[in-house]
Amino acid sequence: MKRNLRAGIAMLAVVGASAAAAADYSVTVFAGWRASTGIDDAATGEEADIDDSASFSIALDRSLDATRTLQLFFSQQNTRLATGGSTPIAFDLKVRHLHIGGTYYIDSPAGAGPYAVGGLGVASLSPGLDGFDDEVRPSMNVGCGYAWPLGTSVTARIEARGYLTLLNSSSGLFCSGGCVVVLKGDGLAQGEVMLGLSARF
Repeated sequence: MKRNLRAGIAMLAVVGASAAAAADYSVTVFAGWRASTGIDDAATGEEADIDDSASFSIALDRSLDATRTLQLFFSQQNTRLATGGSTPIAFDLKVRHLHIGGTYYIDSPAGAGPYAVGGLGVASLSPGLDGFDDEVRPSMNVGCGYAWPLGTSVTARIEARGYLTLLNSSSGLFCSGGCVVVLKGDGLAQGEVMLGLSARF
């Protein structure tokens, strides 16, 4: 799973870079704060909590027309998950999203003013536990933001995104001779507020 995710990231980055060479594009680096819903644990009847924590993201945008861009988006959050029950387990957890989507500027040319954003792809949940592999599941994001041009090639951004990672309620998470969490719900919802700086090329 981990090898396939890395190969996918590399392939998408090459495709994005090749496409960007033929059109205007921008790279945006974001710092943010992400909150998550808990995951219901069917085995204990309690909720496994995921800590709110900082996140970072990078987006590559390729212009499509005056108001739209195609976007390759990668985000990572380093957090902790704590199970419920009489013998709780707490461990580090990395949550990564890799999405392809785009932005639509509502009443301004691309790169300035309010915009809507979204994407589809995969999420990787990486536990800080020996012997447990990553879980890779389908995910999506939707959001909105505002862009302030600071010159001809630099833009400041504020953005809010919501993420939904699809989980199978009939299975467990992080299983190796037993599962750390036996799911009761179908998805993990997360919300994030970010500040970013874009450079246009």
